[in-house]
Amino acid sequence: MQDTTLQTDMPPRLRWWDMALPLLGGAIVFALITFGVAMLAITKGDAGFIERFAERMQSAEQGYALNMGVMAALYLPPLIVMFWIARRKGLEYFSPVALRVICWALAGGVLYAVAFQAAQDFLINHGIVSYTPSPGELLLVPHNVVQLALGLGLAAIFGPFVEEFYFRGMLLSWSRRRMPLVWAGILNAVLFGVVHLYFLQHAGLEGIFVTAVMALFGGLNVWWVVRTGSLWPAFASHAAYNGVGLFLMFLFPGGV
Repeated sequence: MQDTTLQTDMPPRLRWWDMALPLLGGAIVFALITFGVAMLAITKGDAGFIERFAERMQSAEQGYALNMGVMAALYLPPLIVMFWIARRKGLEYFSPVALRVICWALAGGVLYAVAFQAAQDFLINHGIVSYTPSPGELLLVPHNVVQLALGLGLAAIFGPFVEEFYFRGMLLSWSRRRMPLVWAGILNAVLFGVVHLYFLQHAGLEGIFVTAVMALFGGLNVWWVVRTGSLWPAFASHAAYNGVGLFLMFLFPGGV
């Protein structure tokens, strides 16, 4: 297979600080949000403010919009930084691809989500794992159509776009310069699986299984990028996968 991985054979090269800057942007926003909440609590002189704020974040009615807002705030700075780096270095990550390729990628994301759910149900029914949703996962469950639309916009479109830009765009380009494609793909997939921290949110085999599922999904999206030389199919696959997950949460909230 020909390696068409996003201008990895063309200057200018991405440096390690180009990998760190988007993450730094998100970290700064997270620190500012945390600092802002703490300052509000101090200003109000209310010892229970933070506890009530946390309860509001976890409420089904108000918490969803707040959490989606926090997600948008955390993802936006890395996205701006990545666009700036790509433009400054003349990197093209979103080359046009045929519509049929996008359709295949969308179908692949849907099938992967369904296969993951089926495999997870099989393991649960046979007593191999006992899936317990984490607090973070429960916050993603939409309880009405408005929340579903908000979740699809942020968790199934905006979030996957930023993640694919970073992992299958910049990080893959950077690592491909330094190692063979196979190892770059494996590194990309492993980091993608690990960074979601499912092995910490779920104990034992349950966490290992979900982490492995995410890593394999990252590897499949690496294949899309290598095959097409564009991030659009990987983004379509990722958006479809997250979208199906949200729809399943909405339709079967008790199964999450």
